[in-house]
Amino acid sequence: MPPKAPRRQVIVSVAPKQLKAIDRDAAAAGKSRRAWLQQIMEDFLLKPTELIAGPYRKKNRVRLRFHLTPYLHQQLKRTAASHAVPQSVVIYTAITNRYPH
Repeated sequence: MPPKAPRRQVIVSVAPKQLKAIDRDAAAAGKSRRAWLQQIMEDFLLKPTELIAGPYRKKNRVRLRFHLTPYLHQQLKRTAASHAVPQSVVIYTAITNRYPH
């Protein structure tokens, strides 16, 4: 068997409603949550919008942990560095654009 594909882990805080919507849409598309979030990130990096600073440290947030391919992670790092923000801001913006809370 071939070894596992290399992946990079990322973490972002999202609202519980956003997490439910992500799971619902991933199931409807027949994809895993990781594959669905990876597609959301790809779509955002192809057509970026203005970044949204996330509401960190809110009590009703869920920490969402998922994996990206090394290439997508590199693009995420590059985008975050060019705007001088953490990677989680870019991820939060991509998720919030698709799933406003």
